[in-house]
Amino acid sequence: MLGSMSKWIYDKSPTEALKFEEPLAELKATIAESGSKVFQDMIRDFLLENSHRTTVEMYPSKTLEEEQLNAEKDKLAKMKESMSEDDLKQIIDKTVELKKIQASEDPPEARATIPSLELEDLKREVTEYPIEVTENVANSGITLVQHELGSTSGIAYASLAVDVSGIPLEDVPFSPLYTDHDGDRSRRV
Repeated sequence: MLGSMSKWIYDKSPTEALKFEEPLAELKATIAESGSKVFQDMIRDFLLENSHRTTVEMYPSKTLEEEQLNAEKDKLAKMKESMSEDDLKQIIDKTVELKKIQASEDPPEARATIPSLELEDLKREVTEYPIEVTENVANSGITLVQHELGSTSGIAYASLAVDVSGIPLEDVPFSPLYTDHDGDRSRRV
């Protein structure tokens, strides 16, 4: 759900993030053309040889919450001043009706439409997936751990692990900045 927001907030279609066929075809074509160097090339281009840098300094505000609450109160007061008595009564009536609907029980036929899972619907056996470990893939020094999944409708699921033991301890709190950015960028091939 939140993946669609990354497009929607920039006035693009919220369903754009769900359309994976074309990027997946492009990724497959790139892999067919250059082998499995796609991620190695991306790491080189976007991380190792990337000359772009940003320094962001953020300062906490002790009064931010109060400022936001006051701004909201002022905005609501201006809106209220611009309304007629009938407009205010209509909003109050709609609010009362909404609270009544929210507090009422759903009818049994509506509750019956909610999907539910019973204990007997679950498999008691744990599914074991065979894991294959390949050391020093293509003389790269990389250890590849992989396993086959059942039906994935042709979608490749990949998790990337990076050795971060070389990151200085004082820089560790900044690692979510990289992982958030990398996770978002990885959807755009």
